[in-house]
Amino acid sequence: MNTVFFDKAADVKANFTWKDIFSDMAKPHSRKQLNQLLTKGIGDNVPRPSQMLDQWQKPWLFLRVAGIGIALSLIILASWNIFSSYAMGVMLFVIPAFVLPLAAAILFWEMNIAGDVSLYEMLFMVLLGGLLSLTVTGVVRNLFDIPDIAFLAGPLPEEIAKLAIVYLLLSRDKYYSGLQGILIGGAVGVGFSAIESAGYAWEYFLDGTASVTQVIVSRSLLSPGGHVVWAALYGGALGLAKGRGKMKASLLANKLVIATWSAAFLLHTAWNFNWLYLYGLLPESWILLFLRLQSMYIDKIVLTVLGWALLLFVMRKSIRQMIYISRQQAPAPSRAAASPAAAASPAASLVITAVGGILDGRQFRIGPSETLVFGRDKTRAQVCFPGDTRGVSSVHCEIRWKDGIPVLIDKNSTYGTYFKGGKKLEPNVPYRLTNQVKFYLGGESNLFSVSL
Repeated sequence: MNTVFFDKAADVKANFTWKDIFSDMAKPHSRKQLNQLLTKGIGDNVPRPSQMLDQWQKPWLFLRVAGIGIALSLIILASWNIFSSYAMGVMLFVIPAFVLPLAAAILFWEMNIAGDVSLYEMLFMVLLGGLLSLTVTGVVRNLFDIPDIAFLAGPLPEEIAKLAIVYLLLSRDKYYSGLQGILIGGAVGVGFSAIESAGYAWEYFLDGTASVTQVIVSRSLLSPGGHVVWAALYGGALGLAKGRGKMKASLLANKLVIATWSAAFLLHTAWNFNWLYLYGLLPESWILLFLRLQSMYIDKIVLTVLGWALLLFVMRKSIRQMIYISRQQAPAPSRAAASPAAAASPAASLVITAVGGILDGRQFRIGPSETLVFGRDKTRAQVCFPGDTRGVSSVHCEIRWKDGIPVLIDKNSTYGTYFKGGKKLEPNVPYRLTNQVKFYLGGESNLFSVSL
């Protein structure tokens, strides 16, 4: 297991960078590792949550795919310039357009620590997501009167369409994490980007208004900084917000979802922006300088760096989510587990089951004279939440036995402890627990059920 990697990713104060993720990409890998990776998500090759961290490999296949694809593209470009046949033209329009976006999709697929999505599923989502998002874009443009300005007419309907398709694909119950959201969002963005680039190349070929080679090369090389990363941003945020719960429209109001979609829209707007729109508002020398930089793609490079920096932030949160899910599946480190009396007397014990959220399905047993603490502080809480879980304090609440009766006590938490139905517990006041009662921390996404 990549113990150092996961410990660093879980530490919110650690300087976690892309270098930590890509450190194995140039190392040699065995045929066995390749076979294991290519069959990921198929049949028995889907790890249990407690085994996810042990079986995961750092990404490396995407680099091989990119290298092979670039080599093929160079051969196609050379052939096209020697003899411009229609058959070679089809290859020119399709292969280079897909090479780097597809390599990015494979990177996102390799980063899916859950290992429950096959390569076939990912490729299917690339094609389906691309086609559907382009279709929805056309529908949005027909339904709404959007100003015919490049930096508005493109970003607004396209980002709305991609978000809608990501939302639809992520609605399946099997998807519950930020990394899966990044994979699905990235797949939609890859399909959109590649099909759009191939379409532009074909359009320019028919019109004869520009060099087809220049168009396809520039769009292909710049593609990893465009639709690919923009859709992955809010896909990851939506996956984090959904967790083990059901996909609901209210999740679109999640702060991280709003922030990442807005960031994608602004990046897309800046990507399409033409400095000539500011002619007369800025000195002409400035306009000429910015246009010169734009012709050298400096603006696109800067926006690509910004986009991937934001994606690293979302990806790290998503990796930490998987670390907590996996480690929570190990035997609970609660003091109750060390009590022979509690284990020997099921009738005198309490079973607390997480219902939904990041701990969904996790069970905790507490016997007489034992205390079960809920919170984000891993040094004091036995029911431990990730450090960035919304609505949960460091030490939020506890369950213990008082005069032979199990009670729930809020430990003066910031967001409160509630019984199902909305009754809020007064801080530091014991409330009796009965069989099948449910309570939650901060919000109903952190819901627990009690069984005597």
